[in-house]
Amino acid sequence: NEGSMHAQAYLGELCMEGIIVEESEDLARELLGCAFANGDMYSGYLLGILTMDEDVPKAYMLISSAADEGVPDAIEFLGDHVKGESFKEYLRRAASGYMSMARENDAEAMYRLGIMHINGWGVPRSEQKALDWLEKALAAGHPDAQETIDGLF
Repeated sequence: NEGSMHAQAYLGELCMEGIIVEESEDLARELLGCAFANGDMYSGYLLGILTMDEDVPKAYMLISSAADEGVPDAIEFLGDHVKGESFKEYLRRAASGYMSMARENDAEAMYRLGIMHINGWGVPRSEQKALDWLEKALAAGHPDAQETIDGLF
């Protein structure tokens, strides 16, 4: 947990791909998780890829967060998938997952539902619903909710 985030990210990716070191998804998750916790957004993207088959909402949250921070691979991944019908279904599943998480008072899920309603991603486009979710996220302590609300008006 206290190592260099760049070294953790690099080793995590090597473990993920089985390059130079033996392929180990568990070790990759551990190393990438440490790097991501220390602020490496590319590691968040890679964690999203690793998580895709088991937890779509979490994977979407990780990949979209990395894309929001300008990680080119995450942006490209989302762009490639936005074009296809499979990504529309993916977004619907992500929205459903976020709804479940929001019921548990998850501020990040509430925030993501607001963003999804702003853009019409997997849910109907609605500024009112976006505002409702963003206000709930703000009340639950999401650090970016107020800035996003301010940007709506």
